[in-house]
Amino acid sequence: MYEPIQDKHTGLPLQNGLARIELNLEAERGEYKVKKEALEALLAGTGLKNDPAFTETLAQLGYNVKQPPAEVSLETVRAILELVAIQFFAELPRPEAMRKLGRLTFEGYRKTPIGRILLAAVDVWGPTRLVRNSPQVYRAVFRYGEREVRELGSNHWEQLHRDEPGYIEFLAGVTEATIAAAGAQNVILEIQQLEAIEGRLDYRFEIKWE
Repeated sequence: MYEPIQDKHTGLPLQNGLARIELNLEAERGEYKVKKEALEALLAGTGLKNDPAFTETLAQLGYNVKQPPAEVSLETVRAILELVAIQFFAELPRPEAMRKLGRLTFEGYRKTPIGRILLAAVDVWGPTRLVRNSPQVYRAVFRYGEREVRELGSNHWEQLHRDEPGYIEFLAGVTEATIAAAGAQNVILEIQQLEAIEGRLDYRFEIKWE
């Protein structure tokens, strides 16, 4: 059961179930959107979809669980991620909590119709083809940013995520769980923040597996 609490790491108070979160994003321009399937998977993976108290909180944020919009602003997604992180992983540093939520979100995809279709494709592709096609896979859900991929060696790849104002650790958690589901063993994903260009956030993933 969802119980609004105070975040002991950020000290953010919760008012009427809502965190006063200063996102400081340019998402107000409407350019940063996430497909509803990502949030549906998050709620399925955490079991919060059928929690009346939490769904009411989401309604206050403008997200209707029963009739979600096709795309959700990144600002709203970040606020929801913060609330879920507080609920499940309040004792963890925020980056670690977000990475765990990414893995839970992938598990939630298994419980959604579109997720089952995705997993069927992942099984056929295997990890190498999955990573090679990852820019298109990301774009199907995260409707912003620029994604590039480059092979560095056998089972060794680089992904570039440019203009990524969301939680990069959340994206890393989803990514490593998906690669593992494709058949990779002992997946290692390291995150590097690149030098800022024009104020945007750019990151590099270095991914290895056996």
